[in-house]
Amino acid sequence: MNSTLSDSVHDTAEAEREATLKEFFAAVRAAAIENEAAVDAAKPALARLAAAVAGHDNGQALRVRAILISLYTGGSALADVSDLMALDWPLRKDLCAVMLAFGHGEFGYDYMKSAFEQAGDRDAGWFLSAAHDPRERLREALIFAKSGPVTAPRTLSEKGVALLLLSIFAGVPADLQFVLRGLDVVRADLVSGLVADYVARGFDFTDEEAVREHFGFAE
Repeated sequence: MNSTLSDSVHDTAEAEREATLKEFFAAVRAAAIENEAAVDAAKPALARLAAAVAGHDNGQALRVRAILISLYTGGSALADVSDLMALDWPLRKDLCAVMLAFGHGEFGYDYMKSAFEQAGDRDAGWFLSAAHDPRERLREALIFAKSGPVTAPRTLSEKGVALLLLSIFAGVPADLQFVLRGLDVVRADLVSGLVADYVARGFDFTDEEAVREHFGFAE
């Protein structure tokens, strides 16, 4: 009687183990299929994103780049994922597809860099410049603010960035309230990063000269 009961318990335990293993391997197979499908969808999505944003300095392009470079650098370059809400629907949908699939199979760092190169971004220079590099950030700010005297016609945001750069690098007094009032979220992040880089001694006299020359400012 005891032997029969023991055999029954053993058989039940074996059946449960087999069922658990089957369930586990079924889940693994399902996950592999889902991963493969996600990568298949993400590849053309990344190609569309790269073609749409590479080399552009508008808010949408910079938001997309910031999130992608955060993936690429493993989070060492931080991005605000809530910026997704400011993107047009096609960009948002493609970006979510890339975020879901990134890191699976061949869809990783080299693939992302290659996608930007194929979109015409030579050596992925524009894309990779979003990684933390003080001089690349300064270059981006100078391009946005435009060259020439600060009195030349500019949008409110462009003038704000120009005045801030002259204040930091050339000691020109600036109305901080005016400067900040005209900045959108992307430009605010840009100038915040510049200030932090400056405080951290990320620049030298050559950068000061470059800013002065850009705006035609003489002492």
